[in-house]
Amino acid sequence: MTMTDASRIEIVTLGTAVIQNKSGLFATIVRASDKVKGCTTTKSLTTDLFYRRLDNGEKVLRSWMI
Repeated sequence: MTMTDASRIEIVTLGTAVIQNKSGLFATIVRASDKVKGCTTTKSLTTDLFYRRLDNGEKVLRSWMI
């Protein structure tokens, strides 16, 4: 997909917060395991990965991941 100059200007003007999807539903991926025949593994993205928990218990948004 090619981004137009108008789209770029819109993103810069509004900021990236309007296009971030940090609270969406994320698909779970099921893959056959390479190590054990007939075994499957699942992977999924959770919203917890978008935050870092500091030593004092505070949660900080990892905006670079979004």
